[in-house]
Amino acid sequence: MLKNTKNNFPKKNKLKGVVATQQLFSVAKQKKMFPVKAFYSTSIHNIKEVKIGVSAPKKIFKRAVDRNFVKRLLREAVRKNKHILQHENTCVDKIMLIYIGNTLPVSLELEQKIISLFIELNNDTQKIDAQNTQNHEN
Repeated sequence: MLKNTKNNFPKKNKLKGVVATQQLFSVAKQKKMFPVKAFYSTSIHNIKEVKIGVSAPKKIFKRAVDRNFVKRLLREAVRKNKHILQHENTCVDKIMLIYIGNTLPVSLELEQKIISLFIELNNDTQKIDAQNTQNHEN
């Protein structure tokens, strides 16, 4: 049986480690699409593999079961829609998605918000990329 490699979320796409996370937050830009907040960093070069991390704060969800549920839904939404970020013109290299809503999310609504967020990130980074190429030409 052949495995569909387009819709998986392998280890190479996961943002892991204290150092990588601290580097991201030190240079991160923010984009909010309630109930998800994205911290992302861009690179000058086009990136094939985007590293993505997900988080649900303990302050909002006291029970680990609820935090794990939210993170599972976030990862599933990312897994299904990461192809939006892996467009040839994108320059996003790391993203941390944090759920900021105070109620447990519904899967379809969360997925629609993730899609909208990824499309906005693509648009923003393409504008930045266009400005960088314009500055290099001058």
